[in-house]
Amino acid sequence: MANLYSDHNIHRWAIRSLASLSAASLAEDDYGVVQRRLHQVLNVLLDLLITLEKNGKVLPSLSFAAAGKMLREQQSIKCETISAIYRITDTFSNQLESIPVDAEFRRKLRSFVDHQE
Repeated sequence: MANLYSDHNIHRWAIRSLASLSAASLAEDDYGVVQRRLHQVLNVLLDLLITLEKNGKVLPSLSFAAAGKMLREQQSIKCETISAIYRITDTFSNQLESIPVDAEFRRKLRSFVDHQE
């Protein structure tokens, strides 16, 4: 079975870059191009986090070493996703209520705003 997380470093860098660009846009994006898509960024990151949390409980039948490696790689992506969401929610804390996030993710986003995640 192929390891879905074998390119986890590339995924982590992509997640970090997306969050950093989104956060920097508040000060640097004079035309608000990024802010117009911020709801999509948050929806994707929250969806990724929820999916990682669900799938982290189910492991394919692998050797102990392979399963451990896969769990570590998955955990590194999950940690990067959590950091990315915090980076965005901390930057846009005053505007978060006006950002339309899907209803299924609203509660999860609230836990980040309240620093309970």
